[in-house]
Amino acid sequence: MVTVGAAAIAIPSGLLAAVYLSEYAGERRRAVLKPLLEILAGIPTVVYGYFAFAYITPFSKPSSPTSLPTTLLALPLSWES
Repeated sequence: MVTVGAAAIAIPSGLLAAVYLSEYAGERRRAVLKPLLEILAGIPTVVYGYFAFAYITPFSKPSSPTSLPTTLLALPLSWES
């Protein structure tokens, strides 16, 4: 269920960001954002998991959906596609 929730948020927002960068962003903005997204896409998923466990999970309430941290960490991967 967490995966479905994260995918439901990350896929549309990632696709919209990719369309924006490829079609609408200016050359200067694209020159800054594209290398940053490539760096984020190169980080292993184990590091993302540790980051979520150590920094995001303690601040989330027990009743909050766990797909939010997963979505935040998966966005750079969907921007690259």
